[in-house]
Amino acid sequence: MQGSHALLRYLSHAGGIFATVVMVACARTSTTTVHLRNDSAEDIRNIVLSGHGFRVTTPRLGAGEGTDVSVGFEGESDVAVSFVVKGRTVSTPRQGYFEGNGAYTGDVVIKSDLSVAATFRLLDY
Repeated sequence: MQGSHALLRYLSHAGGIFATVVMVACARTSTTTVHLRNDSAEDIRNIVLSGHGFRVTTPRLGAGEGTDVSVGFEGESDVAVSFVVKGRTVSTPRQGYFEGNGAYTGDVVIKSDLSVAATFRLLDY
């Protein structure tokens, strides 16, 4: 009987440690690379990508230019995009889906009509 109690205490302790490790692993901040591209004929300024726990600003993208942006966040997210073109602010609703496990990459494209397409995909392992 004493051996059973010791085993139960051990399993209870080990289970608590396992739960803590899982919680810490799930709560860590991960980085996702977003390929940001301006397919419009206009220079775009103050491009802001925002989502769950992040806000990243790129000062300028000329017509036809692109850049890679690192987005650090926790959990799951989507992305909203805003930018300024010819003095006018354009804002888009949240779109796309990605998780904070470092296994996603994304493309955010500002199209010729100034609409935005955001797509995310799992990286191949």
